[in-house]
Amino acid sequence: MKVAIAGYGVMGHHHARVLRDQGFDVVTVDPAGHADCTDLRQADCHAVVIATPADQLHATALLAHELDMEVMLVEKPGATNLRCLTHLQACYPNAAVGYIERHNPALEAMNANLYRVGTVLNVKATRTGQASRHTVDPALDLATHDLDALAYLDIRVKPAAFTNDGATLNVLFDRGTLTASHAHPTKRRSLHVLGTEGELVCDYQAQSLTFLYPGGEQDLSPAPAEPLVRMWQAILEGKPHATTTDAYPTLRTALTLLCPTPEPVLTAASSCHTSEAHAATSASTPDPLEPRLRTTKPLPTTEAKTGEH
Repeated sequence: MKVAIAGYGVMGHHHARVLRDQGFDVVTVDPAGHADCTDLRQADCHAVVIATPADQLHATALLAHELDMEVMLVEKPGATNLRCLTHLQACYPNAAVGYIERHNPALEAMNANLYRVGTVLNVKATRTGQASRHTVDPALDLATHDLDALAYLDIRVKPAAFTNDGATLNVLFDRGTLTASHAHPTKRRSLHVLGTEGELVCDYQAQSLTFLYPGGEQDLSPAPAEPLVRMWQAILEGKPHATTTDAYPTLRTALTLLCPTPEPVLTAASSCHTSEAHAATSASTPDPLEPRLRTTKPLPTTEAKTGEH
């Protein structure tokens, strides 16, 4: 089977490598060059994996739909707004979304051993590192992984407050915290789940799992394996994996944690035009697919502003 990889950056290279190892004939596509072709129309493939920057995911999926191509996978978060993700769901309800941590052996082991902690009291998710080439808000680029991981574990948390300066996101949940940052000198990926009977500590990078309990600890680390390979095996074998349906609640939460958009500075010359625009906007019907959720309030150091993202 011939498969196109749309977007030949870091993840595109990894997807191409794994699919070639699985026996697929891979054609790479990237308008920036350094690929087999620069346009998806030139690929002549039946299926496509979309690994473009986040703001191009939906447009690439639309083009694939026009070309009657099957979308096997779209990288997380699937889209950058709920309307586009809903459209993606309608076109490709079975398409996988690249939430790779679900297939990390350490998180799978945490899921299997979650009963050990008893009733979950608190979670602490950490995902930090240096800036990526594409300046994507950490709520969309990083935190979505941890929000999906918690959904996979069936641990329900509700954001209560947050700060986000565009590089670092700190979230206070009703029972825990999340830190996602592109401004940290070291790369860290971990999840702590504290319960009435003990605590599980998952290190995604080391693929280790430790159970801490009163009076001791136990190493529950699984055999190491590459999460991306395991994800593709699950997709190709029809085993559980994240889909566009799973991606919706994750994106919905992430959108409430975006870096606030500054209010425009009004001048005497522009104030009347702004008032007219505001009146027209107020008279329109809100889009139910993109609610302006403010149930999540920023911490006092950050003033909440609502805008289109």
